Amino acid sequence: MSKKTTLTFQGLLFLIGLMLVAFNLRSSITAVGPLISTIRIDTNLSSSVIGLLTTLPLLAFGVFSILAPKIGRKLGNETTVFIALVILTMGILLRSTGMIFSLFFGTAMLGLGIAICNVLIPGIVKGRFPEKMG
Repeated sequence: MSKKTTLTFQGLLFLIGLMLVAFNLRSSITAVGPLISTIRIDTNLSSSVIGLLTTLPLLAFGVFSILAPKIGRKLGNETTVFIALVILTMGILLRSTGMIFSLFFGTAMLGLGIAICNVLIPGIVKGRFPEKMG
């Protein structure tokens, strides 16, 4: 197997992995909007408390986006993104349990995972493909 074929195969695997990560980052946030009225009725929460549910990921973005590069330098960007994906998965699962506390805590966790991935993934792409950043 030639070296070029191996690199192309690795690049393809990286691209597939990157796309899978991107799909998971967006769907956990965008799925809430259409379900807000159903969530409000099922949980019997006020509109202002439900508003907090949609605000938690944004707060996590603001706080943890600042910390992501420091964590990435300490653990390595790829390792940090993997940990963030595990946190994101746990947040989605926790949010799906039906308990009000887990709904909010899981939403905060997925905000943390998304924030870290959003900050570190462009650096990983630039490091792997510096000549093909676009």
